[in-house]
Amino acid sequence: MLRTSCQRLLVALVCLPFAFAGSFLSGSIRWRVADVSTHTVEFQVVSYWNRSFSAFQSPTLGPPVLGSLVDLQAQSTVRLRFGDGTWTYLKGMITNINEAEDWIEVVTAPTPKAYSQGFEYKFINQNSLYTETQFIYVPWKVTFEGCCRYSGLQRDSDTPFNITSTVLVDGSVSFSPDPRVLPKIHVPTGGLFTVTSVVQDVSYNQASSSSLHWQACANTNLPDFTRLDANTGDIKWDVAIPGIYHLCISVSLASQPTVYSDVDFLVVSQASPSPIQINTDFANVLKGFVNLNFNVNVLASIEPTMIKAGDQIGFQVGFVPAMRNGPTAPDTGHFTVAQIASGSAEATLKFTVQPWMEGWNSFCFAAYVINDMKISSASSMKCSDAYFFGSDVIMVDATAAEQYKYRVAGQVVANHFEVREGVQLRVSISAWMPNSLGAVER
Repeated sequence: MLRTSCQRLLVALVCLPFAFAGSFLSGSIRWRVADVSTHTVEFQVVSYWNRSFSAFQSPTLGPPVLGSLVDLQAQSTVRLRFGDGTWTYLKGMITNINEAEDWIEVVTAPTPKAYSQGFEYKFINQNSLYTETQFIYVPWKVTFEGCCRYSGLQRDSDTPFNITSTVLVDGSVSFSPDPRVLPKIHVPTGGLFTVTSVVQDVSYNQASSSSLHWQACANTNLPDFTRLDANTGDIKWDVAIPGIYHLCISVSLASQPTVYSDVDFLVVSQASPSPIQINTDFANVLKGFVNLNFNVNVLASIEPTMIKAGDQIGFQVGFVPAMRNGPTAPDTGHFTVAQIASGSAEATLKFTVQPWMEGWNSFCFAAYVINDMKISSASSMKCSDAYFFGSDVIMVDATAAEQYKYRVAGQVVANHFEVREGVQLRVSISAWMPNSLGAVER
């Protein structure tokens, strides 16, 4: 029995972190250089937590809703360390909710940080043969840390998390890689999923997967049954044992390998093959134009012998926008359908491209079976990058054979043709954005 107030206080302090155990699901850091001259960087943290976690509940309003402000300081230990001895607590807005899987997405407002210099001087050793001390120049190491990880993991359950990103403010790099996945991925035996990433200062015409490199985070090991493609971010999941794991993947710049960002997330391993397979090919970059409608069609094939009466097929999409002010997802950022016909299910994601989406964005798609209001199995997850142009001004140039061109006073009128009755006209049409380096499809 506790006999003094000091003893009771000691127990309260020791137990405090454990009162918040098991609520963290996934997270990553992204940043952009705001001002090179003052070595100022803006950081954003994207994190996912259990929606039912008590610290997010309101005594009067109940569970949090879209647009709610969340004080991550309520997690007791959660903070962002900048690598120079300073740190800050974080506040963010709930930008996505999944009630079925009991998670919320929290995105912090851009947090500015002015460093004393563009990189850190790191001490190596003192060589007795020389008088000078030896240093190397390394990026600043930023850490998003706290407690605790999701309960029920195969390993590291209810332990502190530590997610890092490195920063150079010397003018050589403007943006960090921005690795993101769905926070909780349901993977069938032999399934394949992708950790996607974008770099905001690479133009559409310069896009190449060779500009990035994927590997396991420092001081972590991937399970033996996983295979990571270092050039694409594809992960093959070869295990037939059910369970929940957390993976940490680091994405670095090929031009600056010391600049990287981590993403930590959950993988729910299923003990059987999936009855669903996403057929849509997202190998090519999706394109969109501001103020125009943008549609993404997702098609999945279904193995009918593995689907029972009453099951529904759902689709989920994770949307990762450019690092700019404004909403962080379209209103239809996630959707569920129950359309099954001829062994297939299809859904269409529709939204209008907004100016704040200009630049690189990413989509991650998964299909799943909803059985008794629970996800019973899921497909492999496929991801694609999308580039949204910051203007709806599109130049069009249509050309045809010389004899079909339309002339006024001997001068050819662009995009006009004259064709005799019964003649079929073939026209080549190109479209491009002003100031772009090359043509794009329209």
